[in-house]
Formats: sequence, structure tokens, C-alpha cells
Amino acid sequence: MALQTSITQFQRPGARGLIAKAEARNIISRSLAVGAAAVLFGVPVYRGATDDLCSGLVAAGDFLGLSRMSGVVDPASAGDRYLPGDEIPIMMEGVMWVETGAAVVAGTPAGYNPATGLFGAVGAPYAAVLGIEFDTATSAAGLAIVRLVRTVPA
Repeated sequence: MALQTSITQFQRPGARGLIAKAEARNIISRSLAVGAAAVLFGVPVYRGATDDLCSGLVAAGDFLGLSRMSGVVDPASAGDRYLPGDEIPIMMEGVMWVETGAAVVAGTPAGYNPATGLFGAVGAPYAAVLGIEFDTATSAAGLAIVRLVRTVPA
């Protein structure tokens, strides 16, 4: 068994997929479709082939929200991701920690790069995600808070 050799009095401020503040939020759940790619914590989730399924692929359907971190996932087998058949809690409205690939500015629209699983300012390689903006800024890659306001597709 590994022995912890250093202890800090400071905890990390958050982790990707964790709810950031005690504000109003709306969370639903859907099953990740069998055969679908794994979905990380704190990333966009889209409607699946049927009402009870979801996917991490933008081509799958309408944007539902962001995947919320859950303690129910077995970290020994999945790590920080959901596997096909897992039930994913999806935040449709609220504030959540996400991981950024570069500096971001509070109050600006958030973009997402599915190849890296990271957020950034809208523009290559980060595609805009409807209804998400940065609530906090970062000076480099790291953790930021995004605000998700539910928007219904046209």
C-alpha cells in the first residue's frame, strides 16, 4: 500500500464535472448508448437515438447539457468517464467546473474541443456550445467555472 508522504492544508478549488456553487440548477439523467464512446466528466452531452439515451457526439442530436461528476462510477474500471450503459447525470442549467486548454475570459461564450475534452474561447479548435459562458477567468489552461443556461433548439 502506498504511503502518503506530503500533506497540504489546501484543497483544490474544484474538479471537472463538479457543481461549482449552490445556485439553482436542473439535472436530468440518460443512459449512455451501447457502442457509444466514453463520456468524460464536465463535457457536453447530446440526445441519443431514443428519449432515454445520450451520446457525447455532437452529430448524435440536440445538446442536453454537461455531464456531472458522479461518485457512483467505479473509478477502478472507468476513471473520470462514463462508459456505455452508464446512467449519466446531465446538468441542463447551473454552474459547473470544466477544464480549459487555454486562458479564458469571464462572461464570454465557451467553446469545446471534442478531440481534447477541453474548453476554450470560441474559435478554432473550440466550437461554440449553445447556452454556455465562462463565469470565471483563467490566465492559462486549468479549471474554470461555466454557466449553463438551458436553451431549446429551434
